[in-house]
Amino acid sequence: FSNDRCAPVGASADIELAAFARNCYEFNVAKGASFEDARRQCQAHGGDLIHGFQVNVYA
Repeated sequence: FSNDRCAPVGASADIELAAFARNCYEFNVAKGASFEDARRQCQAHGGDLIHGFQVNVYA
């Protein structure tokens, strides 16, 4: 399972794609929007938002 299988048709060049455990994740970090607008965008592509997670930084 690769990122190539995750790319939606007509995907913008500024999105980041990742595949993990046979799931696709699309990151639109360059876009600013409200939570509601971002969620609608995700749901229009058959997904939903991931939120409330913490990034672990190891020094």
